[in-house]
Amino acid sequence: MGQHAGVDLILGTDFMIPAGIRLDLYNSLAKLPDEVVVPLIKSLNSADDPNGGLQITDGPTETICLPGRVTAEFRARRKQPAESPHALWVRRTSDWIPTVVLSKHGKVARVLLTSTKPSMTWCPAHFLVLNWAPHGILPPEGFVRLSSAKYRDWQVLAYETAIDKDLLRKERQLYDEWMERQPPAVERRAYSPPTHIARRPEADDRSRRAENSADAVSEPREMTAALRRDE
Repeated sequence: MGQHAGVDLILGTDFMIPAGIRLDLYNSLAKLPDEVVVPLIKSLNSADDPNGGLQITDGPTETICLPGRVTAEFRARRKQPAESPHALWVRRTSDWIPTVVLSKHGKVARVLLTSTKPSMTWCPAHFLVLNWAPHGILPPEGFVRLSSAKYRDWQVLAYETAIDKDLLRKERQLYDEWMERQPPAVERRAYSPPTHIARRPEADDRSRRAENSADAVSEPREMTAALRRDE
C-alpha cells in the first residue's frame, strides 16, 4: 500500500490496488483474494485475537444456472472458522433461496439453492452466500442466522416453490386409484336394493306391537318383585 502513503483522505470505495486486494475505505475493510474480509481498524480488545476481526465468506466457485423451480447445490469451503469466535450467517436473493446442509461435525457441508421463479435464474460465481462473522460484529444487510425465524420462513417458501404442481396432482391421482383397489378395512354387509316404498303398518298391528313391548317390560319387573318377597 505504499502508493497511498501520505494520503489523508480518499473519497470512494471498493477499488483495486496492484496487490489484488480490494479496499473499502468507507467501511474500513480490506478484502483479500480468498474472499477474507479484514477490518483496517481493530479495537484494543481484539488486538490479541488473531481471528477476532476476520469475516470469512463463501459462495459458489462457478456460475450456477437454475431453471424454473429447480434446486442446485455447491460445496462449502473446507477451511471454516471455529464456532466459538465466529457465527454463521446466510442470505438469499429474490431469485433463489439457500438451504444450509450441515455435516455430522456441525460444519457446513454444502448449500442448496432453490429457484423461486418459473423462469431461468442465475447465481454468479463467487457470490457471497455464507458469512462467518465474529461474535458482536454484524454482517452486511440481508444476512440472517440459521436459528432465526426468517431463515425458517425461507425454508418453508423453498419447499413450497420446489414442489411440481403437475407431479403432485399426478401422485394424488395414483394414490386415489391405489386406495380404490384396496380391500375395505371394515366388512360391509350385502344389502338387497329396495324394490318398493315401505308402508306404515295398520293400527291393529301397531297396537299389538305396543302390547308385546309392554309385556316384555312388565315381565322383568314382576320377577324382581317376586324375588324381593322371597327374601
